Amino acid sequence: MTFKMILKIENRVTKVQYDFDVTDKNESGMFYVFEIELPQGVDDGDYEYNLFDNDKIVATGIMRIGDYKDTVSAYT
Repeated sequence: MTFKMILKIENRVTKVQYDFDVTDKNESGMFYVFEIELPQGVDDGDYEYNLFDNDKIVATGIMRIGDYKDTVSAYT
């Protein structure tokens, strides 16, 4: 059984947003399983994501795309 959902991601630096129609393959009761194909030119970096089932958010978090290296330094 599969479930159609929407995955919304937003780059944490540039604030560029992307939406994907995804289908949960429902292979696990603990995780959502799906594949996406990123469009050409998507920047490497950290993205906040929200996974929607209808209008309800069912998962949120941060994902990293590419070989992005965080350059934030801490000062004392």
